[in-house]
Amino acid sequence: MAGDNGHGGSTVRGLAALPSGGLASGALDNVVRVWRDPPGGGNEHQAVRELRGHDSEGLRASPGIMAVCCIPGSGDGGATTLVSAGRDGKVVVWGPAEAATSGMAPLRVLRGHGMDEPNVTNASNVSCLAAL
Repeated sequence: MAGDNGHGGSTVRGLAALPSGGLASGALDNVVRVWRDPPGGGNEHQAVRELRGHDSEGLRASPGIMAVCCIPGSGDGGATTLVSAGRDGKVVVWGPAEAATSGMAPLRVLRGHGMDEPNVTNASNVSCLAAL
């Protein structure tokens, strides 16, 4: 794909397939984007949602989302839940990916991976997630 990757050229570090056929991507711009398959089977996915819950305030290292995971059927009514992990030391649990609102708020923020402490480098960032 030539040109912009949907994250303003920022490196994409996490990608997850959604059961609905779309994708979720996380990049060093601290944004998780939810993409829908193109109508008619084309090549260009459409970003339909931007999820913002990671930050760079107080980091000595550059910001970014390092991993994205999809947990099918784990949310309310069996909807998909997304989880993202970043250099800010947070694991963020997001509401159903199929929700109608475009500005979804995090359902839970899991801290304790070292980045809430002053002067900690990105050596303690979360860079891998897995659904069980």
